[in-house]
Amino acid sequence: MIVATILCHNVFANDRKDLFWQTYDSLQKPHVRVIPVDNGSTDGTEEMVRTLGGYCSTSSNTTCGHGTNIAARVALGVFGADVCVLSDDDMWWS
Repeated sequence: MIVATILCHNVFANDRKDLFWQTYDSLQKPHVRVIPVDNGSTDGTEEMVRTLGGYCSTSSNTTCGHGTNIAARVALGVFGADVCVLSDDDMWWS
């Protein structure tokens, strides 16, 4: 199984909601499960991520490196990915 994670943090406060949805929609491919991963947001992003079936980190460490490690662990450990795609919330995949 291919799992694509989208790492995000405070998409509403940073005016990145449209970028997030662009990334989310571009990853919607056959045989790809898209999992948003929230990296400690405080602006409501975490509720959006939960609604989409994603994972929310509650750690106070919100660095990009920490978030990327969390996203990989979620894809491989929680969702059992054979292949893990790591994406930020402002990327376009074709």
